[in-house]
Amino acid sequence: CRWRDIGVAARNMEVYGPLLEAVFRRDGIPAYISRRSDILEKPVLTMVLSAVDAVTGGFEYEDVFRCLKTGMAGISAAECDMLENYVIRTGARGYRTYSRLFTRRTEEMQGNAEGSEQAEEKTMERLNRIRQQFMDAVEILHMGSQEKAGDYVSHLYDFLEQNQVQQKLLNYQQQFEKEGDLSRAREYAQIYRDR
Repeated sequence: CRWRDIGVAARNMEVYGPLLEAVFRRDGIPAYISRRSDILEKPVLTMVLSAVDAVTGGFEYEDVFRCLKTGMAGISAAECDMLENYVIRTGARGYRTYSRLFTRRTEEMQGNAEGSEQAEEKTMERLNRIRQQFMDAVEILHMGSQEKAGDYVSHLYDFLEQNQVQQKLLNYQQQFEKEGDLSRAREYAQIYRDR
């Protein structure tokens, strides 16, 4: 008899699933516990949907930072926080604002003492690098209203490719396998398959 030939059924996987996982892991028994999970809660889909929302909705604060905070846009949490603080303080909104260099200084930047011009300039350079990195990631989704459905699908696929979504999902899968979380590893393996 092999492990894969054995099945365990439980009345309520919300209650018994974590217990079964812990016992199987403790005893070295490989197990896949099938349970429903909301695919819309996965970072990759949050990134894709919020990037589309940002581009089609005028680069509103909520859409931009929902995308960035997934951790899949190639921008670190510290960079995201820095950009978010700047956007909140300056009220930066809209495609036009994000597609051009940030030039507006915040009160915090202007309040620095000696050498503040150099510090301001470095901060602005860093903010513009982060802004440009975000725009490079989502620009491909910015399309004209006259484009056909096939063009939208093609742009979406290009967005996934350009942002290396498949590789990021593979990295998540491998990380979960390394941690022994086979259930989540399998979930991430199923999200994106290149057929």
